[in-house]
Amino acid sequence: MHFFKESEGRLKKNRNSGLDNYKKSLLVKTAANTPYLKNSNKNDIMNKINYRKDLQTLMDLQQENHSEYMALASMILGIIAIVTSGCIYLAIICGSLAIILALLSRGGRMDFCTQAKAGLISGVVGLILTIIIYVTAFAFILQQYGGIDGLMQEYMNLYNADTLEELYDKIGIY
Repeated sequence: MHFFKESEGRLKKNRNSGLDNYKKSLLVKTAANTPYLKNSNKNDIMNKINYRKDLQTLMDLQQENHSEYMALASMILGIIAIVTSGCIYLAIICGSLAIILALLSRGGRMDFCTQAKAGLISGVVGLILTIIIYVTAFAFILQQYGGIDGLMQEYMNLYNADTLEELYDKIGIY
């Protein structure tokens, strides 16, 4: 049984290397027909292709460093969104930015790193928690006071004001 797995692995490796050689030969043939490489030999073409692969690898590594920082920022903003869910403006801004940065941190990949997942989840939780808190508060105001007018009337009674202008003066709103 062990021999079968070993030989199967070699067979897969040979198939892949044959496929890679086929792709390379097609690439060389295609590249040789371009005006830029028309008079180049096979080795020159392969060197230029390898240079492009190295350059792409370098660009991928550079992009990955930036995406790690975006994922970290996403996670921090998501945590801030959860903690400040009682402050509507800060929580919505931080939660939204956490989601955006988590999505941007992927770069060209289809998967998220752990920090980006944490940032995405905490950003969504922060936004949902903020929405729940403020919808509940608004529902309480409607149920307790009959609406915004009833709430304002209660404040006017509390501060002994006859008009809204008097209430605003006593509260300090101009």
